[in-house]
Amino acid sequence: NAEFLQLMTHTIIDQVEAMKRMVKAFSDYARPPKLELAELSLQSFLPQALQLYADDARVQVELEVPTELPPLHADRDRLRQVVLNLVKNALEASSEAEVKVHIEAQLAQELEPPQIRLRFCDSGPGIPESVIDHLFEPYATTKPKGTGLGLAIVKRIVEEHGGSLAAENRSEGGACFTLLLPLRPSLTENTA
Repeated sequence: NAEFLQLMTHTIIDQVEAMKRMVKAFSDYARPPKLELAELSLQSFLPQALQLYADDARVQVELEVPTELPPLHADRDRLRQVVLNLVKNALEASSEAEVKVHIEAQLAQELEPPQIRLRFCDSGPGIPESVIDHLFEPYATTKPKGTGLGLAIVKRIVEEHGGSLAAENRSEGGACFTLLLPLRPSLTENTA
């Protein structure tokens, strides 16, 4: 009986923790945005944001950020959440011992006005065809412990900044997420 009681207690604790994660994720998604925009150098911001994964042997992050890249006006905390969610997503989607994530920033001069293009490409399994069309919708997930809100939150933050987000599978395997962010987002009631 003691072993059974311990097993049931452990199960309840696990389920409560899962519910807490889901409530927090839903709260993050549903919270009305209020951006605090500031000038942000991606050359220094990205390495700082990725410090969380610096000692994680499961993920190898490669950064490609040109020194001449102009600064971006963005909400530092919200953009950090985007970066961490995309790396975490690549890590959780893969069953491999190590995942490589290549992050490339460049100025998309072909767009008017020019924008920052950020690409997150991973060596994981790619995006299952069954979810690719509704990947950024709330509760779309293929992960057993996923809430399905991570990519929905990423999309919302990118759109709050006046940007766009797209995802695709790579022919050589893995997935790529491409963000386009204006250098200076238009101030609206949501960002003021």
